[in-house]
Amino acid sequence: MKYLTLLILCLSVQAESQFHFSKAAKHSDVKIKVKGYTTHLYYYQNQSNHLIITAHGYLDNCSYMNYLHRPLWKNGHSLLCIDLPGHGQSTGARADINSFDTYGKILKEIPRDILNHYDKISFIAHSTGAVLLHEYLRTAGDIDFYKIVLLAPLVRSKLWHLSVAGNYLLGSFIETLERKNLKNKKFKKFTSQDKFLITHMRTHWFGELKAWNDRLEQKPKKHYQDMTVYFPSEDEVIDLDYNLSFYKKYFPNAQIKMLPAATHRIQFDSDALVDNFVQEITQSFNE
Repeated sequence: MKYLTLLILCLSVQAESQFHFSKAAKHSDVKIKVKGYTTHLYYYQNQSNHLIITAHGYLDNCSYMNYLHRPLWKNGHSLLCIDLPGHGQSTGARADINSFDTYGKILKEIPRDILNHYDKISFIAHSTGAVLLHEYLRTAGDIDFYKIVLLAPLVRSKLWHLSVAGNYLLGSFIETLERKNLKNKKFKKFTSQDKFLITHMRTHWFGELKAWNDRLEQKPKKHYQDMTVYFPSEDEVIDLDYNLSFYKKYFPNAQIKMLPAATHRIQFDSDALVDNFVQEITQSFNE
């Protein structure tokens, strides 16, 4: 029995260390109300006057951003990570959203007493996390971001037209679809410790993604903020060609960079690829 207890304790510590990227990084839990959701934020206050807001992708949570949190924190930056509604410790049906408009309202609800504490505020997002920024800009958000970095930003998902047709025909009958797991040892090890692991995606969420794309087409708008946008060349989740052309057209000041051999979740790619990417990101925030 004592060995079983010890094993459970070790696994719990391992999972906790995965979720909170550093024992030295003390965090505060911040909760904000957004269109019926209680959205959970992890706030890691550090020594610098620079706050970096981060947002993860669909089916993930804040722990999936720790490969960036760790070196950024080590370099003195404060961090505020957002668990998307329906993910992590935020409320809502798992892997679902009532409307993509909700994503854009999250940044507007971040407490001003946190934002006003910093001279510089930056934003890093992966995949669906980039929708927060996109919708925030479309609705005239007033944060003057110092730096913006987007990785594999979502506009359309892969096999878009086939997915739209399938969702139209079957979405009313099938509520969830099992997620495709990466055949990757690093990913499997990580998800085995993920206490908020989501195993199924929602067809309703895809319907809201389609509705959002329809709105983008009906009311297109250009944004002129400076930003760096990374696209993995082997992305298996997003419609790479469409999303690349979309950002070139509607974000004309964006610096577009391709990541050769990288997949959608770059943190589970080869160590050399991850190390090079992380080094580039951390150096850019130290300039």
